[in-house]
Amino acid sequence: MASTHVFDCASSCPHTVIQVGRPLAGETWIVDTTGCQYGFREVLVPSDRYLQERACQPPQRPVPYDATETKDLDYFATLPFMTQTRAQRENLQRERQSRLRFAEFVKTSVSADVLDGSNVEFKNKLEVFTSGLKRHLEKPAASY
Repeated sequence: MASTHVFDCASSCPHTVIQVGRPLAGETWIVDTTGCQYGFREVLVPSDRYLQERACQPPQRPVPYDATETKDLDYFATLPFMTQTRAQRENLQRERQSRLRFAEFVKTSVSADVLDGSNVEFKNKLEVFTSGLKRHLEKPAASY
């Protein structure tokens, strides 16, 4: 089970996370891939601990996961305090281009079996991924 949440946290900036659960085990977890920008290093955290440590209020109702590479940026672009200055607008545009470029690489270079196999096999796949990504980023950017 997975759902998207936009938490109202102490940072006062909308923050999208994914809540996943193991219903039979009675567990729920938060996957927060962008928490590092707010000073949180852990990506996978038990839900209760996440809410307590980050002073968050969960939304009334979760929504199905339908995020794209730029969904949060699309939302941020609608918030006046996130687009007041030219620098803010340029930062959002650069972030959009970077994400789309990375997403292109993932879609064209990462297979569905990337997590299958032994630790040694994964290490080899990670090395291939890393070197491929470096080559991809060294090429001139296409228009995104």
